[in-house]
Amino acid sequence: MKDYTIRFPLVRGSRHIFDTLDSDHVVDVVRYNIKSTLLTCPGERPFHSEFGFCMKKYLFEIPTMELLDEMRTKITNQLDTYVNYIFINSVVLRVPKDSHVLNIRIVYTISEVNIKDEFDLNLKLNL
Repeated sequence: MKDYTIRFPLVRGSRHIFDTLDSDHVVDVVRYNIKSTLLTCPGERPFHSEFGFCMKKYLFEIPTMELLDEMRTKITNQLDTYVNYIFINSVVLRVPKDSHVLNIRIVYTISEVNIKDEFDLNLKLNL
C-alpha cells in the first residue's frame, strides 16, 4: 500500500509515527489536495510560487457575479495545473440570499480509478 500524505489533524499512530493516507483512502487524499489548493496563497509554498488560489483574498470582497466567475476560472485553472489527476465536472460558487457564507462545490472524477466525488467548502464572508 502506497502512502500519499500525512493525515490531518496530526495523530500519532503505531510505531510513534504520524498516521498517513494511503491508496485505500484516495478520495481523502484528493479532498485534502483540493482544500490545500484553495486555501494556499501563491508564494506560500517553496519552489511552487504560483501554487494556490488564496481564498483569504476574497473573504472581504462583495460577491458579484463577475467576481464569482473570476474565482471559478481561477479555481479551475489551479486544479487543472496542480491536481491534474482529476477531471473537473463542475465548479459552483454561490452565496445564498441573506447569507454571509460562500459555498464552493466542486464535482470531480478521479480519472485513474473512475470515482466521482464532491468537495464542499463553506466560508464565512466578513462583509
